Amino acid sequence: MGEARRESWTTKDLGARLTPAGSGPRIIADDPPQSSALFAPGAIVADKYEIEGVLGEGGLGVVVAATHLHLDQKVAIKYLRGSAPRDRSMTDRFLREARLAAQIKSEHVVRVFDVATLADGTPYMVMEHLEGADLRTRLADSGAVPFSAAVDYVLQACEALAEAHVQGIVHRDLKPDNLFLARVSGGKDVLKILDFGISKLSDKYTSSSRVNVVTQAGDRLGTPLYMSPEQLEGSPNVDARTDLWAIGVVLYELCTGAIPFTGDSLPALCTAILTKTPVPATTLVPGLPSEIDLIVGRCLAKNRDDRYQNVAELAEELAPFASTAGQTRARHTAQIVLDSGDTVRPPRFGPSVPAPAQPSDAPPIAGAPTHGNKLLIAAIAVAACVAVVALGRSRASSPVSATVTSSTTVTSTPAVPAPAASTATAPTISRAAAPAVAPVAADPVPEVSAPAPGAPSVPSVRPRVMPTPAAGAAAPTRAPASADTTGVLDPFQ
Repeated sequence: MGEARRESWTTKDLGARLTPAGSGPRIIADDPPQSSALFAPGAIVADKYEIEGVLGEGGLGVVVAATHLHLDQKVAIKYLRGSAPRDRSMTDRFLREARLAAQIKSEHVVRVFDVATLADGTPYMVMEHLEGADLRTRLADSGAVPFSAAVDYVLQACEALAEAHVQGIVHRDLKPDNLFLARVSGGKDVLKILDFGISKLSDKYTSSSRVNVVTQAGDRLGTPLYMSPEQLEGSPNVDARTDLWAIGVVLYELCTGAIPFTGDSLPALCTAILTKTPVPATTLVPGLPSEIDLIVGRCLAKNRDDRYQNVAELAEELAPFASTAGQTRARHTAQIVLDSGDTVRPPRFGPSVPAPAQPSDAPPIAGAPTHGNKLLIAAIAVAACVAVVALGRSRASSPVSATVTSSTTVTSTPAVPAPAASTATAPTISRAAAPAVAPVAADPVPEVSAPAPGAPSVPSVRPRVMPTPAAGAAAPTRAPASADTTGVLDPFQ
């Protein structure tokens, strides 16, 4: 193998897709493109799709732009090229991709409108037409992206993968080329996952016979730079955690602009993936938060049992670094996984994703007090306070606390018309300067006599007992009362 070929290993071929293992993995990226004349510009497919031109080509298929003549709607059509349509297994995979993509209800997965087969046996699928560019183009144009943007892109991918994984669909070929930033109304970019062509159904959701039909043991499908150790080893039990490995590689590349595992040849690359630890992302980009090394490290654990067990766990740990919209995606991702019956381990650092604020018109949370309950609680509190005050006054009027000394004189005047305010004076309670005496329980509480017929009624009151002053101290005098309370002791003073 010449020098030029070795250079090819480190650039184009290491990013290409591997075909199923036979005598060994074979790179097919160098196969010459073979576009069918049936999908040439100007051709009419199925009497309704007019082909406009090629949008892109992959190892197995070609994507062309077309217009739906009856709806005047732009679409994208993907078809198998070259000899692939004559390979029954490839045809089955292609048709299954269309069915699987149609099952995933997420704005982050490209929509599939139709699937059919031409007269010569070439299968094709009709998808939504996307305006924008994939993350591979973004990386090539500007290198590493800001950390906040990288987190946002990965959280969008996690939301789509959650919908796929709960249906038992494992993508197995996640990479920047298959993560497309579609420009939607308002100038907003929405990430969409493309190409479920080599996805497989997990044993958890299908019978083993079905799995063996669509993905036989020993298949090494994927792009080597993003393949997990179990994919490289041809494990027949590849599950959703292989996508978590790939998304970890993508996150590392978005943050640093570099690939975590490299090699001068395909064997060297495979050895690095199986045995080596990548350079920490914070070493390459010192400004990154230290937690990114922990997050990427868990994604890239050699033993899949040491990785995140589902995309919700990854989303939870990325959420503290996400925008408000990103945190909403993380919550939705976790809810998708929880609704499927799986568990989500709490994040190792930072709080869990906070719950959104409850709208004012939303129904009350179970167990929370309603407005009526709050009023009842307030009324009970007021009643309790009144009872405490009443109890205190009751004790104040008991024989012990309400007893007056033998030297205390209480003057009570009959009810008479109130004199003018200028001459009104309030009665005083006089105390002799005498030492305090023991309480006498038998002393009655003085009462005010009933008013004469025709006179205004005066409520019966109890005198307020003032503390006994020390020997030699002057007896306290009452401040002048207002005109309308002359001759009446105010029980609340």
